[in-house]
Amino acid sequence: MLKPKSYDSLNNFQTQSRLIDYKQYIRLKIYLPPCTNPKIGTYTDAEFFLFTKIPTKIQVSDTMKLMKNEYENILSCVYKPFHYYSGNVNGNTYAGITSDAKVVSEKYFTIIDILYDKELNDVWNQTDSILWSNRDNKQLYVDRNGFKGGTQRPTIILKLINDINGDTLYCVNPRKFIFVPFFLKQKQLYDKKIFIARTREGEGSEEVMNIKTNEK
Repeated sequence: MLKPKSYDSLNNFQTQSRLIDYKQYIRLKIYLPPCTNPKIGTYTDAEFFLFTKIPTKIQVSDTMKLMKNEYENILSCVYKPFHYYSGNVNGNTYAGITSDAKVVSEKYFTIIDILYDKELNDVWNQTDSILWSNRDNKQLYVDRNGFKGGTQRPTIILKLINDINGDTLYCVNPRKFIFVPFFLKQKQLYDKKIFIARTREGEGSEEVMNIKTNEK
């Protein structure tokens, strides 16, 4: 039976050549650094990176009414959704939804599983099927951005637990997070050490030296 290689805290998240090796990240804590929400009313293709299998119904404010049928609500599987844009994009009604930075950033999560192949497809298809089943509701805008046809599926999905409230959620972009063991290792290696930058003779690049240890 194949086993994943052991996690090395000298590294943050890294792409693996074997899918099984992503399992090394199970049980690790990760941290989402500070980030900001898109400006309300401004179109931008904000990244879809956190979702849940159970959709959330978002009531649309009068100032953010969508075009065409002026939908009263939006159905989205984006985790802690933030509705920042309503309008027409390339001739289609569009609602901009992303995870609310004020709610999800500067928070800790625990990886409880890494999904790929059949497990990934099962979660992906189940989530999208719930959204798609509501497509005929004329009072509901169904947010399938990230799931709809033509969207490239990720190689892996991280199944997470929110350490504060116990929510179960899924992440399609691990690179947005800092892996806590990696951060602690970097702190151990470099905290309270003094560095200077100097120019190598004959070159324009800079070389960093640790003054206390004289190590390059």
